[in-house]
Amino acid sequence: MHLIFIKTLLSKMPLGAWAMVAWMLALSAPGQDLQLQIVPMVNGQALRLDEPMALLDAAQVTRLDCLLSGLALQKEDGAWLESQDWFAYLSAATGRQTAKVSGMPAGEYKGIRFRIGVDETTNKSDPNGYAPDHALNPQVNGLHWGWQGGYIFMALEGRFMKDGMENGFSYHIANAPQLMTVEVPVAFRGGRPLTLELEFDVQRALAGIDFAKDGTSTHSREGDALAAKLKTNIEQAFRVRSMHYDVYQTPTFATKPAPLPAGTHALTPAMTQRFPQVQLPADNPLTQEGVALGRQLFHDARLSVNQTQSCASCHDQTRAFADARRFSLGAEQQMGKRNAMPLFNLAWQSSFFWDGRAATLREQVLMPIQDAHEMNETLPKVVAKLSEDPECTQAFA
Repeated sequence: MHLIFIKTLLSKMPLGAWAMVAWMLALSAPGQDLQLQIVPMVNGQALRLDEPMALLDAAQVTRLDCLLSGLALQKEDGAWLESQDWFAYLSAATGRQTAKVSGMPAGEYKGIRFRIGVDETTNKSDPNGYAPDHALNPQVNGLHWGWQGGYIFMALEGRFMKDGMENGFSYHIANAPQLMTVEVPVAFRGGRPLTLELEFDVQRALAGIDFAKDGTSTHSREGDALAAKLKTNIEQAFRVRSMHYDVYQTPTFATKPAPLPAGTHALTPAMTQRFPQVQLPADNPLTQEGVALGRQLFHDARLSVNQTQSCASCHDQTRAFADARRFSLGAEQQMGKRNAMPLFNLAWQSSFFWDGRAATLREQVLMPIQDAHEMNETLPKVVAKLSEDPECTQAFA
């Protein structure tokens, strides 16, 4: 009875509605998640807020927030599968760079499309009707104009130097004429978890913009040539960076993460969402150079009193970073009190050592160096030894 009713109902639908039906039916299927990660880039490196770029007048970006909507997937025959009521809010300041959708239909695809901004109906709707955690809730995104009404589709703000003086720019792209459509060709297979990473080229977005001639602000009023120019630039500033058939989590921070040290490059760990959410320390950003230095120090015997023992001496990688002995030996062959415990999944630990006496890894790593049963060295002497090595000193710089 119900099947006949559904079949009859669907048979009366226009052809254009079938794509919507296919997408909506697929939403109920488990394990078909698409994770869209958008990484702002400058000169081939991840954007670092508040740091000068190789742009006109040494510009630096201080804010980059946007709203996404209307995700669609292009099938091999050219037809588009449109999502319904899909919205996402992204912010460079908080590292919120991931937009998610559940129920990606199985099949072969050759492109992805989404809008930056929202349609006119949504733009004029009451923002107070959205759930507290919804992307369109003004308390979440900070992109609603309040009494004036309507959303800012993208907020791109920053500073620049001109004639020795610091100035600011504030580009707020909004209103129906500036609704942006991004279409990126990319071949992929649906029906299983997928993480698609796109680059957003900030330099391309600001290409041809002269702060002196074009102006330092826009609120996208009717006939605003600067807003139209930015719209075109932004639509053409996306390209595929990577693709993985798994759904990776974006590490969260309790507060706004600190800027990367000069000359370093961000490192985003590829951790599946099948694992619990990991929260990284906001005051010590994860970098490629920092990880390489940490690996070097893990194998450095200069951390011990007689330069014979490193962390790796007891935490043997071939034994899950553990020690085959019942009680681990110190640098001077002194018998320890415990076995050197295995090291894995430490990103999810809330305490360290067998007795949990260290609350963070930064506390933990200093204790074995100074323990009389282990490396039996002092921190000032370790610093002195490492300071004699120019390469090591440079790595810390």
